[in-house]
Amino acid sequence: MSLSAKYGNLANFMTVFNPDMQYALSAKPEDCFFGMYPTLARMNNEYCDNASIQWLNIQIYNLGEFCGCKDKMSPQQILDCARTISGTYYFLKVSELMLFFFYFKAGKYGTFYGSVDPMKITFALLQFCKERGDANAKHDNEIRMKQIDEFSKSAISYEEWRKTKSNNANSNQ
Repeated sequence: MSLSAKYGNLANFMTVFNPDMQYALSAKPEDCFFGMYPTLARMNNEYCDNASIQWLNIQIYNLGEFCGCKDKMSPQQILDCARTISGTYYFLKVSELMLFFFYFKAGKYGTFYGSVDPMKITFALLQFCKERGDANAKHDNEIRMKQIDEFSKSAISYEEWRKTKSNNANSNQ
């Protein structure tokens, strides 16, 4: 289903995925990683080339306001940070980024000292992507273990297989 069909126009999408949604999404991190949410690239493809940048501007601004630092990022710094994230992490889902911003607010990636630093945000995002990779590896392993468990329910031992093969060979003679 297209984003427009599901969420409406870009303005409505931004209303649905506003910074307040970070709190609801953070309650289920697995859903953020493995749920059916659009990526930044999909936003750009379906809405417009800079849709993800517009959305990220709001998220980054909100992070800066939350931190309460005396020196805020300038509009140009926010824009450049959004462009950097959009260009580098286009494969991330909006849910994953909202989880990242929530984690940042929760202090998981340190704090700003005196001013909001775009480099601190992008460095923290690099750490988040490592955590994301770990979550994906764990998820894939759980799926693999379930498949092995299902397979083992119908598997037979080598001895049973040999006996069956022997019986089949004898019955064919």
